[in-house]
Formats: sequence, C-alpha cells, structure tokens
Amino acid sequence: MIQETLAKTGDNTQIACKCIYTSMEPHQILIFEDLTKKNYKPVSGIEGSLPIVKIALSKLARYHAVCFKTNSETGEIKKDYEKIQFDVEKLKQMPMFRDGFPFFLDMLKTIPDLKEYVPIFERIAADKPVDKAYSMFDDCKANWMILTHGDFHLKNIMLSEKEDGSVDDVLLIDFQACCWGPAITDITYMLYMMLDTKTRLERRDEVIYHYYKEFTETLRRINFTGEFPKLTDLYKDILSFKDYGERFLL
Repeated sequence: MIQETLAKTGDNTQIACKCIYTSMEPHQILIFEDLTKKNYKPVSGIEGSLPIVKIALSKLARYHAVCFKTNSETGEIKKDYEKIQFDVEKLKQMPMFRDGFPFFLDMLKTIPDLKEYVPIFERIAADKPVDKAYSMFDDCKANWMILTHGDFHLKNIMLSEKEDGSVDDVLLIDFQACCWGPAITDITYMLYMMLDTKTRLERRDEVIYHYYKEFTETLRRINFTGEFPKLTDLYKDILSFKDYGERFLL
C-alpha cells in the first residue's frame, strides 16, 4: 500500500525490505527478500553518521505520511493497530527495563570514585522513571498520532554504499513492534539510538526539521487535503513525553 501510493506520484523510493511471501495456515509465515544479494548490510557500530540517519528519517517520514493520509480517510489503520499499543506491564517485566537500573546502581556502589553519585541515582530510581515513561501511553493525548515503526534504531536498518564508501541507500526492516501511537516515539528512538551525543546536542533541531519537511512534502505529493500537523505540535509532544526520552539515558 505504501509503495503503491508513493509510486502514483512518481516517487519510486523503496522504504523497506520487500515481503515476498505470507501464509497464515498451517503456520504463520513471512518471507522477506535477501537484502545482502543487493549489497545491503547492517550498520556497524552503535551510532550512525548523519547522512545515514537522514536517509533513514526520509524513509520513515514517507511511511508515516502515507499511513497518516490513509487513516485520515478511512480510520482503518487506527482501528487495526490501536489495540496493540504499548503493553506497559509486559514491558516493565523485560530484563532491560526491570533489571537495568538496579544493576547500574550496584555497579556504581562498587567503584569508589563513583559512590558519591549513588544517592542521586537512588532518588531517580525512587521516582520510577520507567513507569512514568510508559504511563503516558495510557489514554494517550499526543498531538501527532501515527502508525509507528516502534523499534526505530540502527540495528533495524540496512545500508548500501557507493564505491567511495559513502552511503548510497538505507532500507528499514523489522516492523514487528509497529503500533498506533505518537510519532514522537520513533523520533525519540532516532535521537537516542542512532545519533551520537555530540550530534544529538548540537544538531537535534536540524534532524527533526528534516523529518518534518520530508513528512509534509510527502503529504503534499500524495494529495492529502486535511489539516497538516504542525512542527510546533511535534515539539510539544517532545516536551510532553520527555520522560519517555529520558528512559534511554538510564
């Protein structure tokens, strides 16, 4: 649906890995194309260069825009996906969220030079930051709701390179966590799980605007006639969901 909608406007950008076969019986099966045959590879390291991130954001923005338009016209996407919003209780039982901060505190206590910071982080832990972060998704009041990717980080994209080693293209993979929710969830993942600290602090507004520009330009190309989301709405959601962003720092 997404690729077809874009193609009608002359935009033949491939957003994601193609699904070449599906079956529900006798077992649920999804088979995807082998991107390595097209010289795509995983991103090495834990932080992406700005060119990689911007291409990934352009693909994400197109995906968001087509879903936004489709839902505004039919309501079907929200209907199909809002029931699989964040299962907060299940997330709280995941080891990375349940045990990560206690393990961090235990580590601080074993290093003499860091013991002075233990009381500070104990106060943070007492405030239950993970609970606060995910409680925002109960009866969500975000300004900008969308079908999210849900797990938008470097390990869920693959890239191809030019002969000189520069990035040529990026494709999104692994949409199994997608759900109806705030666009800011994918943006937050990008800020903390793709960008290095220096780029996030110095060029955050640049990459957010890049996403917004790609999103709105795509809406125009696919002839969306409704009310366009505003950039200020996105920033309002960033502030409203700041606890969700802070969980990536824990």
